[in-house]
Amino acid sequence: MDPILRKKVSDYSIELVGKGAPKAFKTYLKQFSNVISKGFVDDLKDVYRNAKVCIAPMVFVAGQQNKVLEAMMAGVPVVATSFANGGIKAMPDKEILIADSAEEFAKKIQIVFEDSNKADQLANAAQSFVLKDFQWENVPNQF
Repeated sequence: MDPILRKKVSDYSIELVGKGAPKAFKTYLKQFSNVISKGFVDDLKDVYRNAKVCIAPMVFVAGQQNKVLEAMMAGVPVVATSFANGGIKAMPDKEILIADSAEEFAKKIQIVFEDSNKADQLANAAQSFVLKDFQWENVPNQF
């Protein structure tokens, strides 16, 4: 995605956060000067505070949807796969941006970088969505 994104957004850096990235993947990332692999982070507050967008290219889900919800709650616009949104069911283009290919991710990330009003609307709607639909007292109603 980085070469595609570089064509669309000129000034950015990507921080990959989370444990368990394969060594080969970390080695691959070294070729990109603007991509930093942070690995496991104790407290994500600073990561979210400094993020312009949260990218969630998940193709399998094992508790990772919580990270998407955390980013949404932190007021960070999220670009995720339709698979990542499957269990969350946020409204595409209103509460979350959906992308299922590198080109789609680049286009959606570009929207966040270039349209601050849209980014703010997404962040606010996402935060409201999480507050409304993912409070503990509402969770039993979803099953």
